[in-house]
Amino acid sequence: MYWRARNRARCVDCGCNTVKRREYYFVHNHVWRKARMQKYTGMLCVRCLEARLGRSLTSSDFPRTLLNAKNMIYGSKILKKRIKDGITEQGLNEMKNIVRKLNIRIETLKT
Repeated sequence: MYWRARNRARCVDCGCNTVKRREYYFVHNHVWRKARMQKYTGMLCVRCLEARLGRSLTSSDFPRTLLNAKNMIYGSKILKKRIKDGITEQGLNEMKNIVRKLNIRIETLKT
């Protein structure tokens, strides 16, 4: 089981461990398909995804999810930069609200 989970985190192009690199993220489905990837078929590090797309990722490629919001804090340098590049004030506030809501839910579970 551990072996399968560890290998699922490997970039299918370069073989790097995307979790260790802190490049575990979501992009919109149309971006993933454009990179010739199917759902649940593996991972790509940011650089390999960009190479497949032929361009740099921008904030509009990332949906507003908890994982991507956390990546604005804990992700790799390149992932943080891509998520933040071109993000609007509204988008930034949406990401902050996602994290805030999670913190409130965690606090209510503790009591």
